[in-house]
Amino acid sequence: ELASVTEEFSKTIDSLAELEVTRQNVEILTNFADTHRRIRESLERSSLQESLTLGVTLDEYIRSLASVKAIFNQRARLGHYLVIVETDFAKKQSLLEKLPQNSTSQSNIDKINSAKREYQTLQRRCKSVKKRWQEVGDCIKKELANFEIEKVKDFRNSLEIFLESAIESQKECIELWE
Repeated sequence: ELASVTEEFSKTIDSLAELEVTRQNVEILTNFADTHRRIRESLERSSLQESLTLGVTLDEYIRSLASVKAIFNQRARLGHYLVIVETDFAKKQSLLEKLPQNSTSQSNIDKINSAKREYQTLQRRCKSVKKRWQEVGDCIKKELANFEIEKVKDFRNSLEIFLESAIESQKECIELWE
């Protein structure tokens, strides 16, 4: 917007120069308009540089945060599944404890053996899901620690580039004015 306003200002100065009667005033106003056109070009370059440095950094942050959100959602689903498996495991354990252990009838022995197999399967599944849930949590902690360190460095570098570019742009504007 600043570049656009500066361009409009330089056109206005050019129009004013056309109305002047003396050659010296026309020359001064024309040079003033040219200076503002070059300042506009500098502002456009500076704006593009800002977009490239800060825009890319912010875009990368947004993508990274979306990935983190997806990982947290995955861990939440895994946690939900873990609760279901633990509930089923507790129910099966309660049912197994209620079954008579010293029964001699074949149907009761089959029920007990079937319940023990289901109990063992649920126990393995519960341990597996819990282990996976814990691994995802540990991985998230590790990655967030790395993310924090790396992103701070990236942001600092982008900000340094942005500030150096702004300083150079101001120096260029000073030179144009001189």
